[in-house]
Amino acid sequence: MCLEFDDEELLASLELTHYQVFKNRVLYTKEDSTVEARNEILAFFHQPQVQEAINADVMHEMIQATRLAHSLPPFFKNDGFKEEQEFRMVILPDSPFEGVNFRVNDSGLIPYLIIKAKDKLPLTNVRIGPRSNRAMMMDGISFLLQSRGYTSTRISFTETPFR
Repeated sequence: MCLEFDDEELLASLELTHYQVFKNRVLYTKEDSTVEARNEILAFFHQPQVQEAINADVMHEMIQATRLAHSLPPFFKNDGFKEEQEFRMVILPDSPFEGVNFRVNDSGLIPYLIIKAKDKLPLTNVRIGPRSNRAMMMDGISFLLQSRGYTSTRISFTETPFR
């Protein structure tokens, strides 16, 4: 399941005072693909604010490289998901480990942050992946959305077939 938001409204609706925010479109790459990664890294270092910081302090280049190393990996995804045309936002605390919680799933230990919203989130669409019982899933999500006041949020399904 994928929750879709208006990205600018989402940023405005979150309390992000003590966080760093990285946002970018997802890069869909084939295994061992490096051309897109190279171009993204170069684009990062050519941003005006990064160039200004590097010109002001050479040590800042090392700081920006570290920042890049932490921020770029979440924006790469296998080419098989290209239809999603995903845009992601990565939020990191200003102080490492501050406010970080953990949960366990099949992939292992997952860190997460609890970010407070100033108001109701600007949820525009709920996209449901392949399912055997689409109608039941749609009814459940519709009921949940309406019970929380999201009466104009759309519900859609991915084009990927269920097995």
